[in-house]
Amino acid sequence: MLVITLGDIFSIGFIGFLILVFIIGFIIGSIKAWYDSKFKQNCFECKHYYLRNVAGAGDRCWYQCKLHSEFDDAHSFNDHYKYRKCKDFEKEGISNE
Repeated sequence: MLVITLGDIFSIGFIGFLILVFIIGFIIGSIKAWYDSKFKQNCFECKHYYLRNVAGAGDRCWYQCKLHSEFDDAHSFNDHYKYRKCKDFEKEGISNE
């Protein structure tokens, strides 16, 4: 005889809920990443975005925009993307003239 208790139903429901939240979060994150790559500019490719400071220990570095004087949060040395809507974006090595 198979007996299913309310505790079993709640635990299965809770695990299913966690899996559903994970899947929805992954889908929303993928859509946001696609939107940012299509409609925003990558600051790391801009000629006005430069390395401002490096941590003495660890793997943190800080970048700043020359035009907007925006001092960004610490990045990892492995970061290659920082998307922002910017009308003054100029691709590094290419002039807009």
